[in-house]
Amino acid sequence: MSNSELCTLYLKSPMGFLKVVVSESEIFSIQWTEKPQETRFELPDRFEGLFNGIRSQFEEYWSGSRRVFSLPCNFHWASPFLRDVWQALMRIPYGTTCTYGDVARSVGRPGAARAVGTACARNPFVIVVPCHRVVRHDGSIGNYSAPGGSNLKEALINFERSNVRE
Repeated sequence: MSNSELCTLYLKSPMGFLKVVVSESEIFSIQWTEKPQETRFELPDRFEGLFNGIRSQFEEYWSGSRRVFSLPCNFHWASPFLRDVWQALMRIPYGTTCTYGDVARSVGRPGAARAVGTACARNPFVIVVPCHRVVRHDGSIGNYSAPGGSNLKEALINFERSNVRE
């Protein structure tokens, strides 16, 4: 796919900006980014439907009403291990955390906690694939490869916990 068939969009969130790269029908990445130089862009009509769906689901997430995303993310390029880890991350319940070792065991690789950490760092779909819900075995936050690092990760965990209604 050539770059001319992709569109880069920016979403402003309560915790910073998200850079979203899409085609007309799929999402190729959602990443935290520093404030973009320009946040008002002309959006070609053919991208509007997908972008409106993305924006709507993120608005629901930030309002506390969305727990799980249903977006067309393109995982096809990733190795089977990465896809397995990212699928496991999407099964971690909203407002909870688990350890890198827990995720490794859930994908049938009990000794692969570090590899799970690497898979989290390579996650191309932040929040949608909730790598922020994975913590160290001792319960400490651990790293987060985004602007704001572990402080942002902790803020996301606390945000979700504050929205869990029994």
